[in-house]
Amino acid sequence: MTLSPFPDRQPRLPRGGSARQQPERSDRPSAVGVGPSRGLLRVEEAAEWLGLSRTKAYELVYRGTLPSVTIGRSRRVPVAALEAFVNRLIENGGVL
Repeated sequence: MTLSPFPDRQPRLPRGGSARQQPERSDRPSAVGVGPSRGLLRVEEAAEWLGLSRTKAYELVYRGTLPSVTIGRSRRVPVAALEAFVNRLIENGGVL
């Protein structure tokens, strides 16, 4: 390691590898433990609640299979709609 011409600066250490790991987002609550205090979920949270991918959840919303509401520019899925969706799946033998 070479000495820096700036004595009060710490030398930079090389980064390992080219792939950068994204830090976990702790600013958004997990949708799995959502209780009755929250009636609307983001589509991503609804996907997590259902155990589906984000893409599949958006597809279900787009087709109207999973009811949603728009508030301003935000798309939200009511928790009651998620429960009704699961009940419909159970009644139909798991077929959409």
